[in-house]
Amino acid sequence: MNTPASAEDPIFSGPQPGEKLPGFTVKGVFGEHAGKEFDPLDLADEKPVLIIFVHTRTRPAFGLTNAMMKYAAQRKKDGLSSHIVWLTADATETEKWLKVVEKNMPKGVEIGYSPDGIEGPGVYGLNRNVTMTVLVGKKTKTTANFALVQPSLQADGPLILKEIVSAIGSGEAPDISE
Repeated sequence: MNTPASAEDPIFSGPQPGEKLPGFTVKGVFGEHAGKEFDPLDLADEKPVLIIFVHTRTRPAFGLTNAMMKYAAQRKKDGLSSHIVWLTADATETEKWLKVVEKNMPKGVEIGYSPDGIEGPGVYGLNRNVTMTVLVGKKTKTTANFALVQPSLQADGPLILKEIVSAIGSGEAPDISE
């Protein structure tokens, strides 16, 4: 017998904590990787990594992504490798849109889109029904996974920041107002 899903049922998207972060391809849009394909896990080289897959362009997703990546850029000197991967059915349109909003994008992080389309890299098992999937990892293992249907800077931001700091292994998570 099938039972209806409840609000308390967990939502899964991507590798879960303890699972391997497999390599995948991103098409870069800005900086040294503009127009080139690269693997975020190769760039991370077993150091701490933050990967945000944006499934749906919404203001809350954009706000949370920008806040997390601005912090991540500050922690680059501590070895954190950070990546925004836009998932899209229309790569040309998404690349054009990214170039229009470039001034609003965080600096010092890798930004691109998945050449695998709206589903993203198949090996990741991303959930199309979430707005964004945030993965934190270290040494090619997932340490935290946030499958967010309704992203909130105030609710989700502090939890993600705590996991980023934990993966880096030093410092304290800043207050979200910072």
